[in-house]
Amino acid sequence: MPGKPWNRLRQRAKLLWRPPSAVSVVTTTTIETSKQIPQGLYVIFEGANPVVDILAVHGLNGHRDKTWTAANGTHWLRDLLPEDIPHSRILLWGYDSRVRGTPRVSSLNIEEHGQSLVSDLCLLRETTNTMKRPIIVVAHSLGGLIVKSALLHSDHASHGSLHPHRSITLSTHAIIYMSTPHQGGNGAQLGQMLANIASVFVPADDHLIRHLRQDSEWLKHLSKGYGRICDEFVTKFAYEEYETPTVLGHSLMVVPRTSAVPADQSDAEPIVIHADHKNMVKYSSREDDGYRTICGHIRLLISDSSEHVKSKWEMDSRIDEARHMTIHGDEFSLPLSLAGVCEAVRLIARKPELKQLHDLLSKAEARRIAILHGLGGVGKTQLSVAYVKSYEQHYSAVIWLNAKDEISLRQSFSQTAERILQHNGSLGYIRAALESAESEQILAAVKKWLDQPNNVRWLLIFDNYDNPEFGTNDAGDVTRTQSENKAPAGYDIRSYFPHNYQGAIIVTTRIPVTGVGEMLHLGKFQDISASLELLSLASNREEVLQDPAAIELVKLLDGLPLALSTAGAYLYQVSTSCSEYLELYKNYWLQLQRSSPTLLSYENRALYSTWDVTYAQIQQKSQAAAMLLKLWAYFDNEDLWYELLQTSTDGPLWLREITSNRISFDMTMRLICNHGLAEANSDAEYGAFSRGYSVHQCVHAWMKHALNPEPDVDLALIAVKSVAFCDSGSDGEQKRQIQRRLLSHAEICSAHSIEELETENIPLIYYHLGDLCSDQQNYEKAIKLLNKALDIHERRWGPDHALAMDLVLNLGLVLGYQERYIEAEDKHIQALRTAERLFGPNHERTLNIVEGLAVIYARQERFIDAEARLQQCLAGKEINLGLDDVSTFNTDNNLGLIHFHLGRYDAAEASFQRALRGKELLLDDGNISILKTIHSLGDLYKECGNFTKAKAYFDRSLSELEGVVEIDYVFSVDILTGVGDLCIQQGYFGKAETTLYHALEEAEKSLGSAHLVTLDAVYYSARLHMFQALYKKSEGMYMRALEGYKNKLGGECVSALKAKSGLGELYRRQGRFNEAADMLQQVLESREKVLSPSHPSTLTAINEIGLLFAVQN
Repeated sequence: MPGKPWNRLRQRAKLLWRPPSAVSVVTTTTIETSKQIPQGLYVIFEGANPVVDILAVHGLNGHRDKTWTAANGTHWLRDLLPEDIPHSRILLWGYDSRVRGTPRVSSLNIEEHGQSLVSDLCLLRETTNTMKRPIIVVAHSLGGLIVKSALLHSDHASHGSLHPHRSITLSTHAIIYMSTPHQGGNGAQLGQMLANIASVFVPADDHLIRHLRQDSEWLKHLSKGYGRICDEFVTKFAYEEYETPTVLGHSLMVVPRTSAVPADQSDAEPIVIHADHKNMVKYSSREDDGYRTICGHIRLLISDSSEHVKSKWEMDSRIDEARHMTIHGDEFSLPLSLAGVCEAVRLIARKPELKQLHDLLSKAEARRIAILHGLGGVGKTQLSVAYVKSYEQHYSAVIWLNAKDEISLRQSFSQTAERILQHNGSLGYIRAALESAESEQILAAVKKWLDQPNNVRWLLIFDNYDNPEFGTNDAGDVTRTQSENKAPAGYDIRSYFPHNYQGAIIVTTRIPVTGVGEMLHLGKFQDISASLELLSLASNREEVLQDPAAIELVKLLDGLPLALSTAGAYLYQVSTSCSEYLELYKNYWLQLQRSSPTLLSYENRALYSTWDVTYAQIQQKSQAAAMLLKLWAYFDNEDLWYELLQTSTDGPLWLREITSNRISFDMTMRLICNHGLAEANSDAEYGAFSRGYSVHQCVHAWMKHALNPEPDVDLALIAVKSVAFCDSGSDGEQKRQIQRRLLSHAEICSAHSIEELETENIPLIYYHLGDLCSDQQNYEKAIKLLNKALDIHERRWGPDHALAMDLVLNLGLVLGYQERYIEAEDKHIQALRTAERLFGPNHERTLNIVEGLAVIYARQERFIDAEARLQQCLAGKEINLGLDDVSTFNTDNNLGLIHFHLGRYDAAEASFQRALRGKELLLDDGNISILKTIHSLGDLYKECGNFTKAKAYFDRSLSELEGVVEIDYVFSVDILTGVGDLCIQQGYFGKAETTLYHALEEAEKSLGSAHLVTLDAVYYSARLHMFQALYKKSEGMYMRALEGYKNKLGGECVSALKAKSGLGELYRRQGRFNEAADMLQQVLESREKVLSPSHPSTLTAINEIGLLFAVQN
């Protein structure tokens, strides 16, 4: 059961704190220039069995203590953090950071400060025997640059008397930069950024700016040097949200987000602190949002700090060993050779994956094996090449092996033997093996060399191992068959691994090979900017970075490097624009791919054929799985699941076998997934149905064009029927959940041409698809499908048929949802005439149409016409169904709504109470129909000014809604907005704000930001802010509601005019009389046209204009 918005408020507990004792340590720079400028390292909290050192470094014109102290005297590093993180030693480091305008300015520059920081830390950690304890740094503003400089100095200290300084880099686990200016933002130089910081404290004159600008040149070099080591640390970038007052009286954003969060460190997490530059590191209590954020991140960082720092020390030890062995001549060293390996010009956007691979291969185990798996064309080989180039110095020998089949692999081992012999001609067993020309002997000799006790630092790369065979049957009992394309024979790669447990191995494969090594999945580019960068590089067209057609193209190619490189190579060789290429891709996919150049960096593979061998492998094992791939072309590429296909009970034999039970389906999908073409979706909320599977968009394009070069109407029909009838038999929340999953499939299926299949009830299929789209508020698509169904039905069987009547009625309902009331009325009347001919005037189906027509009249505020139809409907139901039927009570409830809108409050109350009593007798407690009547009573009493009764009914509906299992989100949000409006009218703006906030939150989460009920919540929120005199916020929400209504229903719908009227009232309250007059005049003209000159809403608009004139005298 989903959580309720009214239960989401949390109680905050007040925590008491006791400041712990502080311990100081005298260090090399603890010579105070004055009592006001404490410098050097200070242990403010020693900790209880500490496992981490937390170091805080202040910024420009900062202070070792005052920087971290709030206005109420709370020093969070002293007063709060020790209690929350007791197993830590907390250190403060101070330095003279004063700028011009103070009595004395330090002569030390940033580089020298960094060296002092390292020296101070080393002295403390050496004397306390904590050299390898993890360090987490919190650095504010300029302090972050000093930390960078310190770490760079530490990284360079690899020998001599400064060698202990290297321990700081090795032990630093993480840095939280608090608005540190890493780069200029929006064209600003770093020097100007530092001048901004200085101006917060003193007037920044030209001399100071020149000085800081000169320093900024050195800072560029610092950034470049630090960029080479930044991946060694976990990094968080905190940035300020608000402008900071300066000493000159104005305010500025000291370090904008663009400078505080470097774009080139995409794996680092940005953190917003809701404060200005100075106060973002001052926290008055544990309830401070900034403190909770920073403390929470420090806790998370501590959890994996020991393991991370341990691996860094171990890797450094291995590098030292490698350096020693190289200096003294290592008989097991081989010069790097990537001969025959195709590589890209430049690796793009794979920094996080490169670090993951490095971390995996840097573990303490004697042998490390990384299984780098992912879709064909995703860039596994290119990542491996980049790894070798980046970390070559960590290995004595890097050996690249072509593992696409056993013949290629044995040839690679022969080439490796030749390389070994060239480097060390004295190895007789290698020479003998090569002279024998026996591949088995050569393989044994190379493995012997790799197994030598002192040969422990080699790296083997088995590239393109796409045909694993471990003696298991992937597809169970699914029938095997032979394919037209012969697939390479599979083999067990483990037989090619050296025997001794040493060295490192990378295996690149399309198939997730489990049980061999640690898995590392390489996915598509997630950031569209990376895709644009690769397209630009491959096409040699810089302008594509800003080309809207290029942006649309890379979205279609969905982050697959092979597809992006193929498109780029084509664009490089021709004068075709991105817009033209996009059209070719959509309409002539196969021809375009065949005419595209092959790519050396992808071993001359083409996009259209890169998965052909994989398909052949699947086809050899299971014809049913191969057919499923062909069928998938007629669905969407995402979320294919068991119950969706199970709908096709009359499908072909192969499909019935796959869907005969869940095990058969999962076995088939496992075979496809194991060959890298599909992936199981994450465990989302699938309700009673199983989770789905997805394929990449480019693989889906290959399915459509390569596997189905000609349309297959039988497969298309299977897909359309599966989608159309999948939600049959379900209702409530389960039905909505299924429909959300079906919507993308419906979009694809609606384009399939199945109209001419005479053997099928095509109108019924389109009827269900239209109903699905309507339920999910895709009204335009629903109208097209229903019209198509009606056209086919009338051509086949004529208009006087029950299905034709249902199609017309559904069209009327959808038009009503769009507030196209005139057209909706016509369709209802047409359906009513057919129903009267087929069933008679008092049949239940006929009366339901009459009631639907009454609703259309009510929505147009034609309440007299609506009342007449409802009276007709009520009389018919009382005759046919009796007075004590739920349907009769529903009609009575609707009649009460008409009385309510006509101002007949007594009659409305009588109808509502009568309906409520009847429903409570016939329905279970908490039934949604009962709650809707209760809510109607609440609305009635609110309108009458009886707020006590209104509140009681609203509270009851809220309370009982909590017990509803299959919650109606539309109704629950409607209740909340009603309560919010009640609070507005009573002047309880605080409660209104809380209620409407939760209404909007629940609507956006459960219904989406564009749902009409969500827009209603936005509208009421806008009214609230208007009454609160929060005019800017109110205008923004009015505009959002207006745009949403216009996009959903059109610019002259009743809801859009309501939002415009609200804007007019807002402008009047602001004194923006001309804008108010324009807006209200638009509302008046539209209501006269859409409704009528005498309509109540039109008269209200006239009244609003009159009020505006009155205000202006």
